[in-house]
Amino acid sequence: MHAIIPAAGMGRRLGAFARGKPKSLMKISDQPLLLHTARLLAARKVQRLTVIVGYQSERFAQVLGASVDGMAVDYARNSQYQSTEHGYSVYCAREAWRELEMPVLFMDADNAFAAPLLDRLLAAPHADCVLVDPMLRSASQDEELVLGSNGMVSGFVRGRATSFDNCVGGFVGMNRFSKHYMGELFDCMDTLFADPVAPTNFGLKYERVFNRLAHERGVKPRYLDTGGLD
Repeated sequence: MHAIIPAAGMGRRLGAFARGKPKSLMKISDQPLLLHTARLLAARKVQRLTVIVGYQSERFAQVLGASVDGMAVDYARNSQYQSTEHGYSVYCAREAWRELEMPVLFMDADNAFAAPLLDRLLAAPHADCVLVDPMLRSASQDEELVLGSNGMVSGFVRGRATSFDNCVGGFVGMNRFSKHYMGELFDCMDTLFADPVAPTNFGLKYERVFNRLAHERGVKPRYLDTGGLD
């Protein structure tokens, strides 16, 4: 399995709390958050981790190196990280994925989570699966929400849960995707980010591309709730 983690952003919303570091390298229990995630992945026999870097990219190699506990680590660079969203960052990993075209664990860089939550995702019977927190019903426009029913995702939106009858919870940012889903994802991104790129496409978050796959191509993952895990 291949893990892909976008970590190119500057973490502007954290401000001084980040102390000048990428937010995924902030320490939790005296260990950089991303290193904690990498060790959990390596312990579960993930073969390869691709980290998408941009802001202070050199720091990631200093923390993770070329391998973590026997898991190979490589880096894809988003040289336009200051003017793009993480949709384009994910697109920067396309060549790394296409080398072997394995199933993917697709995870946010700034998630702190209990290890059993990762195990729950890995044990899910579905090839394409996104984790949702059913307790998160955002009162603001700032959270990404998952729409669906009967275990099947119908779309991804930002907004208040009260606006949607079929909201199944908040998007956690931990996903497992098949070779087929990843192929469809990067094919879709090829059309969005091919030259000349529409300026608005640079502002797409990757959930917006998931949403396009669901609505325009009928490529829909399943959803799995967190089961009360942190």
